[in-house]
Amino acid sequence: MGSGEGAGIAPGWGDLPAEAKAIWARAEKTMSLVEPSGVVDVFLWEHSKRVVDSIPDILNIAGIRAEELDRMALFTAALYHDAGWIDQVRDGSISRWDILAQPTSDDQRGLGAGLARKQLADRLPAPCLETAEAAIRALNKRDVSLPEGQILAEADSLDEIGPMAFWQMARSNTSKGRGIEACIDAWHKRQEYNFWGLRLERFRFEPTRQLAEKRLRVMDQFIRSMAALARGEDLTAQAAEMVPEHPPTD
Repeated sequence: MGSGEGAGIAPGWGDLPAEAKAIWARAEKTMSLVEPSGVVDVFLWEHSKRVVDSIPDILNIAGIRAEELDRMALFTAALYHDAGWIDQVRDGSISRWDILAQPTSDDQRGLGAGLARKQLADRLPAPCLETAEAAIRALNKRDVSLPEGQILAEADSLDEIGPMAFWQMARSNTSKGRGIEACIDAWHKRQEYNFWGLRLERFRFEPTRQLAEKRLRVMDQFIRSMAALARGEDLTAQAAEMVPEHPPTD
């Protein structure tokens, strides 16, 4: 936190009205959880920020013209699409460690849309805010026709297969006192139950799906390498290389 009003807004959004800076700053404050100790948990904010940052590039690779969309509504929806988790943390119904530990529910989407309206009714025209809310509420639907909702879903799904895939598992297991082996096991269980295959089916645009597949391969190789190092396989191999093929005899 403390990046300043509007600081960090990615290239591709610079032509939005000046109001976008205030919306960004408000979202950053909302999505950054401050503990009584003073520690600031930016997990959800970083996810929201990455989703916003990725959208201009997704539009480019999907061949969608930005002028076909309400970009201020899309910008707002991307910032607030998972804000329902924040409401639940602050009312005490869940811990901050539970954020994004499960797929975001329809009820949580509704809470996020409601929070966007509550915070931004004085900042956005009613039609723009209505489009942002609709995009958020539509995120869990397969047959959404709203273009802003389709793009937001693509960006959100892509980030779930990117940095957040392992980081969320690490956070969740650490909060329960579990170690690295639990994270590795959780990854393998997701593969066993075709979790990632089902996630790949959610992509609407072929270029983004191909990128998601590439990210998944990178993540899988990372987990395999980490598992090998956790078992000390490199050390065992190195030790084996140091043993003479024919030990000297007396």
